[in-house]
Amino acid sequence: MIPYINYTYDADYIDIQCLGDIHWGHRENSLRGNFCRIVEDIDKDEHTRWLSHGDLLEHALKTSVSEGVKSEPVDVEFASMTKMLQPVREKGLAMVGGNHGLGRANRLSALDPDLMLATILGVPYLAGAGILQITFHNNSYVIHLWHGRSAAITTTGKMNSGNRMELVVCNADVHLFGHTHLAGELCPATFEVDRVHKRVRMLNKILVNAGHMMDYVSYAAIHGYRPHTAKLAKLRLYNTRKKRIDVMWSEGT
Repeated sequence: MIPYINYTYDADYIDIQCLGDIHWGHRENSLRGNFCRIVEDIDKDEHTRWLSHGDLLEHALKTSVSEGVKSEPVDVEFASMTKMLQPVREKGLAMVGGNHGLGRANRLSALDPDLMLATILGVPYLAGAGILQITFHNNSYVIHLWHGRSAAITTTGKMNSGNRMELVVCNADVHLFGHTHLAGELCPATFEVDRVHKRVRMLNKILVNAGHMMDYVSYAAIHGYRPHTAKLAKLRLYNTRKKRIDVMWSEGT
């Protein structure tokens, strides 16, 4: 069964900052300062919480396709990220594993660095994917969280890679994923039959490719990958009778 967590808030709104595809530890990534500023903003704002859609760490091994020699030692980047997130640990809602941690590292070493980081921080770990429900007095929101999986190189292909999430959780308000290093959103909808009131109604959803905070490094250049703006999604959920979700973007500048 897919993991599920519920949080209840008494506030006019809650902001949820996405932190993922940071690849902290890659020596060619010069955007660390941007990420640090985003974390500082989380710490300062009483309405802001955060979640991770995976790959906070580069966690490159000798067999990694991203060339492990261009990354810091795993223990160094792990300790650095742990220290970075300590001030906001109590604001962490959930973390899922990415392909660098739960995928490659766990497969080769039987250790899951994403689980280890979440455990140290005291943030719920949902492994491959999970569901968050944010409950207010007037309504509630369901967020389906997944790191993502795709070999797509086009913008359309990268966005479409998240469509499969609707096959797993059909009635989420937000399907949130990453992995592709693309920042974007779509607003698909489906029809639902209301058996009680004998009518058909439309279910509006938001598909969010949550972005990244990574330079255009040599690995991407060698393979001819298209660059994408470095920014991370932030969701604002409102405590109103009619659901309202704003998707904003943080660049840390």
